[in-house]
Amino acid sequence: MTMAQDFPPLPPVRSSLSQADAATDLSALLAAVAGANRMLQDSEREKPGEIYSGMFGARTDDLIEKLKTWLKRLNGALKAIASALKASSYSVSVGTTVSVTITFGSTNS
Repeated sequence: MTMAQDFPPLPPVRSSLSQADAATDLSALLAAVAGANRMLQDSEREKPGEIYSGMFGARTDDLIEKLKTWLKRLNGALKAIASALKASSYSVSVGTTVSVTITFGSTNS
C-alpha cells in the first residue's frame, strides 16, 4: 500500500451481532489493523519521518486525516464487537503502529 491509498476496510458497525458474527468481524478488524500497520511502515520507509514531522505538507496532512477517519471507524466497529463478545474493556493505541487490546472477564483482581 502507498500513502495515496485508503486504509484497509473495516467490518460494518451493526447494532446487533451474534457472538459468531462478532468473532468473524473481529478477525476482519485485526486483519485491517495489520494492513494499516503495513501501510504506515511502508510510508515511513518511503520518506523517513514524513508521517510525524509534518514537513512535507499536503501529503502528510492527507495521511493523518485518513488515519483519523479510519481510527474513528475502527473504534465504532470495535465497540460493537467487544459488546457482542461480552468483553470487559477494549483499547486502541496509536504510535508508530496501531494496536488493539480486548479484555475479557473481570477487571478486578
